[in-house]
Amino acid sequence: MVAQQKDTTNNSRSTSIELRQYSAPLPPPEMMAEYEKIVPGSAERIIRRFEIQGDHRQSCERTLVRTLSVKSIGGLICGFIIAMTAIIGGIYTALQGKPWLGGSLSFTGLGILIGSFLADRFLPSSKAEDKQE
Repeated sequence: MVAQQKDTTNNSRSTSIELRQYSAPLPPPEMMAEYEKIVPGSAERIIRRFEIQGDHRQSCERTLVRTLSVKSIGGLICGFIIAMTAIIGGIYTALQGKPWLGGSLSFTGLGILIGSFLADRFLPSSKAEDKQE
């Protein structure tokens, strides 16, 4: 960006302003060369810092993916155990002479399984929103 200002009198003066801007992880090569002139070895340090940051970010992403996978599988297993406990408990209760209570427990467990399947299948999830960001 260059701005110039002129005086209307006979004495003419001008001012110029230079603005350099970049939007990238690393500065452009010309700027790296200027850094290297001022502080020898600085360009290498800047690149090394960029590589370290990239490695750190990839490590964080790997950890996040693993954690979400374990959390998802753990939730499925816990939900299955709860539902099966309700169904088996309902069958046991029905065999002990309380058919209405046993049936209610069994259908509650079955409802949990069906409800979680339908919710996963038909309700919008936050996973789709995460992919868009």
